[in-house]
Amino acid sequence: MPDDVRLDGIELVNGSLEIKGVTGEFDAELVNGNLKSDGLTSSTRVEMVNGDMDIQYTNFDNAKAINLESVNGDIKLHLLAGTNATINAEIVSGQISNEFGMEVIKHKYVGSEMHGTIGNGGVEIALENVNGRIAVNSI
Repeated sequence: MPDDVRLDGIELVNGSLEIKGVTGEFDAELVNGNLKSDGLTSSTRVEMVNGDMDIQYTNFDNAKAINLESVNGDIKLHLLAGTNATINAEIVSGQISNEFGMEVIKHKYVGSEMHGTIGNGGVEIALENVNGRIAVNSI
């Protein structure tokens, strides 16, 4: 496939998905499997049930928005140190961590959230999880 192909409407049940070297838009729904990708540069929407996401962005040249949602599993997002982004993360049961110095607010009874900017702000990144972890790491 050409690297700028748009992967739209991927639906997968009971299996894992690995995306390498694709810089076009990415839209997927997965149930019972893991997702691993590297080198993304475009808008992304992923909805998962029962699986872990491990997603790496090399830049945001073609990205308007990034939306990652999970019910049971971890969300790991890897961004370049010089990234410009605005992040909004919420979790019901689990932990949120980041390597960009953003404050994580723990709610009194249940849940945590993290809102902030990296660099000068920019592409909107929304991370939502019910049971699991959210980690925003620097590469």
